[in-house]
Amino acid sequence: MEILPNLETISSLMSLEKIRDCLARYSRGMDRRDMEMLRSVYWSDAKDQHGSFRGSPAEFISWIEPILDGIELTQHFLGQNLIRLEGNEAFAETYYNAYHRLSSPNGRIEVYLWGRYLDKFESRDGIWKISNRLVVCDGYRQNDVVADGWEDFAFGPVPDNSIGSGTKDPSNLFWNFS
Repeated sequence: MEILPNLETISSLMSLEKIRDCLARYSRGMDRRDMEMLRSVYWSDAKDQHGSFRGSPAEFISWIEPILDGIELTQHFLGQNLIRLEGNEAFAETYYNAYHRLSSPNGRIEVYLWGRYLDKFESRDGIWKISNRLVVCDGYRQNDVVADGWEDFAFGPVPDNSIGSGTKDPSNLFWNFS
């Protein structure tokens, strides 16, 4: 006798994957400076508390876009997450590591941040998006001087089409997220 998973279990697993997909699109939107993708992860009436910022998704994007424009390279890594489903709501704690390389008057600097995204998600018509986010920063480190380019990389020069960088990232050639 074959035992099939019940529909409630399948629906819950699909919801978890939709939430994880939303989290991944947030990271990609930040790293590739894709403001439309960032908009897609929030409900328009959501709230975001992100460092010194407090406000709506539209206000967050207006605030973060010029900051991202000043960052040469950025990469967000998502770690483990705990997601608790409660009907059409979910509560998630997702660990992150974020790397940023930017210019300063003394040259390039690197900033590492690590912490957690504390998110409330809502499902509306089967679509899961963030309705409330609190970004918790558990720590950071800053290196004041870093190498200028990829010409002297330990394993040989890295060609431009292999360097990740915002909207010019090589992955944009084969991913279509529209």
